Amino acid sequence: MVQAVSRDEERSRRHDSVFVEREAELEQMASKMPRPVGRFPYLMEIKTGIVHPWNEGMADRSDLVVGCYNLQGSQNP
Repeated sequence: MVQAVSRDEERSRRHDSVFVEREAELEQMASKMPRPVGRFPYLMEIKTGIVHPWNEGMADRSDLVVGCYNLQGSQNP
C-alpha cells in the first residue's frame, strides 16, 4: 500500500538537496579562512619577510603572517 505524501513534506524533500549543497559550500569556504597563528615571540610577513613583534591583530591573519622565533625569521625554536 502506498501512502500519500503531504504537500509540506514534498516541499521539504525537494529543497533538502539545496541545503546539503549550501552546507558543503559553506564548509569549503570556512576551510579557506585564515586561522590564528599560535603564540610566537615574533610574526613575519609572508610576502615581504619583515619581522614584527607578536600582536593579536596580526596573529589573526595566518594568510598574511607566520610565526617565528627570532628577528631573522627562524621557525625553529
